Amino acid sequence: MRDQKYYDLLADIIDLNCITSSMKNAETLGRLRDNAWDEEKALNVADYDSDCGEYFCAEEGDDWGWLGYFVGRNKQIRGLNL
Repeated sequence: MRDQKYYDLLADIIDLNCITSSMKNAETLGRLRDNAWDEEKALNVADYDSDCGEYFCAEEGDDWGWLGYFVGRNKQIRGLNL
């Protein structure tokens, strides 16, 4: 199990494409990591059966630990819808 130090150490240098299932999800994680999130929006997480549109489309290959870390550290996000 990873601890906080693991995430803190790698957060700025992790290759987001290696911890997500798609380029779109990597871009979403990047916006969360860099505090470049639209302050008016919540993050919507959908499963693979959903129309991903403005969602983080959770599939095999997405690391939920990193998603949680970046959501928790982001200062702009207003909500999380699962």
